[in-house]
Amino acid sequence: MDWKKESEMFNQMADYYDRFRPSYPQEIIDAIVKKAGLNAGSSILEIGAGSGKATAQLADYEFEILCVEPGVNLAEKGREKFKDKNIEFVISRFEDYSPPLSYYDAIISAQAFHWLEQPAGYQKCASALKNE
Repeated sequence: MDWKKESEMFNQMADYYDRFRPSYPQEIIDAIVKKAGLNAGSSILEIGAGSGKATAQLADYEFEILCVEPGVNLAEKGREKFKDKNIEFVISRFEDYSPPLSYYDAIISAQAFHWLEQPAGYQKCASALKNE
């Protein structure tokens, strides 16, 4: 099985994905925000954001969110949805993206982290998080 190829199937059905994929329980989002001590202006890196299902639930917190999404169609849907928010989409696989060092308050990946090569994914996340 070519897992990289398989991970691209969501992008091929971006409209369907955006319309029918369920969002996440708000209690989980609220628990992440509370446990991580996030507040307005916190910087979040979201890995594999898709069209922004989890992003939408974080949008009203007024975070600075960078979504790294390899699917062009999915990223475009996200860009359109959040054009008036402090949310940016970068089209890239996380493995190919170079996040700023020690910048992010939190890194999330709702249901995409298993698509990353490991241990490189963990190492890259560790270097991108603030050292507090």
